Amino acid sequence: PLASIVVQPTTRKGNRPGAGSLAPPGQQYEQDYKGAFLVLNKTHANGWSMMASYTWSDSNGFLPTPLAQDQGDPAFTNQDGRDPNNWSNADQALQNEREHSLQIQGNFDLGWNLLGTAVFRYLSGKPYNRQVQAGVFSSQFPLAQGGQTVIAVPASGDTTFPDQNVLDLSLGRSFEAGKATIRLDAQLFNVFNDDAHDGWQTLVVAPGDPYSARAHVLPRRLGLRLGIEF
Repeated sequence: PLASIVVQPTTRKGNRPGAGSLAPPGQQYEQDYKGAFLVLNKTHANGWSMMASYTWSDSNGFLPTPLAQDQGDPAFTNQDGRDPNNWSNADQALQNEREHSLQIQGNFDLGWNLLGTAVFRYLSGKPYNRQVQAGVFSSQFPLAQGGQTVIAVPASGDTTFPDQNVLDLSLGRSFEAGKATIRLDAQLFNVFNDDAHDGWQTLVVAPGDPYSARAHVLPRRLGLRLGIEF
């Protein structure tokens, strides 16, 4: 169902959508988060150390910014949610949820004052909803206020951006220079050149049209770092 505005309601900010919205009666903004964490830490011994963490999470809710691709506090000048149709299907998985997150860092003494570091992270893709533009004046059933964005399919774990698998490597060496210590590191980021993305140019896409990706993981790149300790 869609709501056609006859008398424009007063725009206000509060703890719930305004009267006349298509949110469930009495619905307030809320978040429900469940998570489990596992952390492992091997102290430096026998030439190596390791830190690792794993997180499982599940989050759902009814946020003030249901049309956004990112989860965060709403801007008080933002007009999203002003139309009652914006709140249809707004109870969904939260935009920043990553069901699985694994991060591992290892540090290795390689001899000749060389220190190697490897960092790997696996991140599940974040969920996103599917939106349509409904009620435009040229349609069969136009809305009095014109076309409005409506969530056609709520965000869930079944519709996510690609998973990310990123490996970073570093090789460094220290040099004594009088009372100072010089550290030189060569760093290779995103070794496998993972090209996953965390966003679409827009969530409003006509049926059959492809999405356009944005917010890609930074590509493979090499950096040199110079540090001086006094």
